[in-house]
Amino acid sequence: MPKNRLNSVYIYNCLSALHSWFCHNGLLLSSSKSESILIGTHQHLHTFTLVASPKIAGISIPFSETIKMVRVTLVQNLTLNKHVSSLSCNIYFYTRALRRIMPALMESMAATMGASLVQSRLDYVNSTKYGII
Repeated sequence: MPKNRLNSVYIYNCLSALHSWFCHNGLLLSSSKSESILIGTHQHLHTFTLVASPKIAGISIPFSETIKMVRVTLVQNLTLNKHVSSLSCNIYFYTRALRRIMPALMESMAATMGASLVQSRLDYVNSTKYGII
């Protein structure tokens, strides 16, 4: 059996087992909200022959180039460009909000709050990616 066919069968079996576990424990795995992604290097993804989209409860889950999982944007080749862009927008929002209350704060407190906003988000990303790469 070709290697890609074995991968498809393995993925299908894993998803079937996951769906069964969810059903057995009174949970619902929503196929309409689920996403799938193939992760690898840029060269590996271009040489990889496509496998069929995985199925959950008989519904096909199409592949996408990026997924957002636990507030972290993952890209197929695990670059952080999309996540950094999203993070920048988020930090910009909080910086603007901080500017509104800044007159009521001491300068050192405002600096500490600003640094904490940025550092907490960077630490969060580092902790979620630990062990992936």
